[in-house]
Amino acid sequence: MRIADDVIAGSSLRTNQAGKTLLILIPALILPFVVLAQRDFNPAERDFAVLYVAGQTVLSAPQSLFDVKSHTARTAALAAHHGASLTGSVTPWLYPAVSAWLYALLTTLPFVAAFWMMTAVNLGALTCASHVMASFQEPQNCRFLGLCMLATPAITGTMIHGQTAIFTLLLITLAIYEESDSRCGLWIGLLALKPLFVLQMMGWLALKRKWGALGIAAGISLALAVISVMTTGVSGFLAHISLLRSVSNHSFDAAEIVSQPTLGGLSMLLGIGWLGWAAMAVPVIVVVAASSRNPDFDTIALLGGILIAPYMHKTEVGMIMLLVVAVMISRGWSKMAPVGLILAAGWATSISVIGSVVMLFCGFLYVVLRPRLRREIAPA
Repeated sequence: MRIADDVIAGSSLRTNQAGKTLLILIPALILPFVVLAQRDFNPAERDFAVLYVAGQTVLSAPQSLFDVKSHTARTAALAAHHGASLTGSVTPWLYPAVSAWLYALLTTLPFVAAFWMMTAVNLGALTCASHVMASFQEPQNCRFLGLCMLATPAITGTMIHGQTAIFTLLLITLAIYEESDSRCGLWIGLLALKPLFVLQMMGWLALKRKWGALGIAAGISLALAVISVMTTGVSGFLAHISLLRSVSNHSFDAAEIVSQPTLGGLSMLLGIGWLGWAAMAVPVIVVVAASSRNPDFDTIALLGGILIAPYMHKTEVGMIMLLVVAVMISRGWSKMAPVGLILAAGWATSISVIGSVVMLFCGFLYVVLRPRLRREIAPA
């Protein structure tokens, strides 16, 4: 009887966990599936063409991976072959060379088949991330988190472009909830494949005093950097650095300023350069470091990490914001602040990057000051 009871209890827990996961996942997939189901949807008109060409280039001519003219011409030719026109567009590969090897695996398939394979992989990653977040939520919170996923454009933007922001969400989610230092370091180290948030998470490890995890993350990041240099050679590495400087200076339209709701995007918009970014970012870093004993430190660190990112597209910001919301509601926050953050990281960015950054900064300050505010308004 005891064994039977244990089996029934285990089955009930698994069913409950699956149900909570679906409460998050199903709303998240509504908008992406509506777009992908359109008859005139053409993946050659999306970012995936740039990513697929990077996979081809790293196999055939890795030294030219960061040659903007060459990569743009190859992408335009691929798009034209599949009935799309990218005339006038600049389409560079911006990420480390090692990341292109992941897309090289997809080039074993025809372009359209590769896109749908990437869509399936993204779906699997989103399912895993939803499952992990659901593990720490009550069912009513899962319903709210599902609505937040429906409300953000980040999931749709990631899936229809064949991008990897969902994997960023998955890796950070695994790291935040991971109890093992070795696995936590592994998840954070793998963020270096698309290093928009890896340094921020290493800072999080340092402030948490997880030195073993930090060492593993740093080691993996260094190994991936070495592989990138070995792939393109030193000249290719220098070309990558030069390309990133061009993006930060907004020398061409490859990176839309309006798509970066961060202090980096704001500094580009205002034309104040790296010194202006540093002047705004340093106080945020100091506040995060001073908040290491705050019960909402994980939320503070994630929001601060988003704000100080030198470059982060709104899809990555929107994806990470979903984790911020999950952490907040698991700690009993009311729904108003999370809704404001979701809107600030999503639709508000399309209206005004300045307004979006102001909203995110106000949310950051509110989370930091919340314990003090609650003490001041508590009845005597």
